[in-house]
Amino acid sequence: MYPKVAIVTTLINAGPVLEYFINYHLRIGFNHLFLFFDDPNDSAIRIARQYDAVTVICKDEKLLRRWRKTRLYQRNSAYHKFVHTEVMARQLLNVEIAVQMALKKNISWLLHIDVDELFYSPHMSVQEHFLSLSGKRSVTYLNHEAVPEAIEIQNYFSEVSLFKKNTSVLDLSQIAFINKQVAFNFGAKYFLYYSAGKSAAQVNENLFPVSVHAFYDDFEHISTDPVILHYPVCGFKHFWDKYRTLGDFSDKWFDEISIGNNVPFHLQARNEIYKNDQQSALSFYRKYIMLDNEEFIAECISKKLFFRRKESYAGEVKDY
Repeated sequence: MYPKVAIVTTLINAGPVLEYFINYHLRIGFNHLFLFFDDPNDSAIRIARQYDAVTVICKDEKLLRRWRKTRLYQRNSAYHKFVHTEVMARQLLNVEIAVQMALKKNISWLLHIDVDELFYSPHMSVQEHFLSLSGKRSVTYLNHEAVPEAIEIQNYFSEVSLFKKNTSVLDLSQIAFINKQVAFNFGAKYFLYYSAGKSAAQVNENLFPVSVHAFYDDFEHISTDPVILHYPVCGFKHFWDKYRTLGDFSDKWFDEISIGNNVPFHLQARNEIYKNDQQSALSFYRKYIMLDNEEFIAECISKKLFFRRKESYAGEVKDY
């Protein structure tokens, strides 16, 4: 008997990608999605409520009361201070609440990803994969990062096909090639954002997250297939809107963890958008985010640094 598997996501301003995100994951075999909307007036809520397999939870007074009853909130006073200013704080509290809801729905496994991410399993179904995890309590999926090749992108899930591979699956010669490329020289980072993967865990009464990337301090299993496809800031409008929404956030997560030491691009992007100069921001996007050099892309694909994802309407996904 196949296990029941669900996704938990905290989102805001998902716009045109939400319907794809929901349909894709239900189509490949997820049984349920718990969607926590950070804006109770988000127009995308109407889309989510059309699905029986989606539970919609809005950030309102009822959710605030539920947060205060979680173990994370009661055990760590940092959540009292940062619950309204740190999206990661809200994400973790929402995951703990999703665990409670998953128990009531007899969900066996819960995956925590963002609305700009897809669970990518080209060689087996979701049910087959999670059935194969018998005896394991958690799994961390490596992530690959999307590379936009255009300025105007509406639905990045269907319009963006190019991905940088996670360095965890690259060899020394591939890493050496990366280090020589000006195109990858921003902040000495190959990925613009995180590379730590995202996790799923077996649902039980004692389950709660320790970060947005993990449920337990020890990763019991690392997966290189399936993986997570991450589509950050794909399209200039998505880039502009994301950082306008985030605003002038702190240089440190929770006033302690240096963003610059972990994701330097995140601060540079914040500073760029804060100028409120779209022409300058567009130049930034073209220089540091978008890649349209066909010869260089072909070379990276030949060296197996990049791959392309292809999807048919029926939902068959593969790289080529």
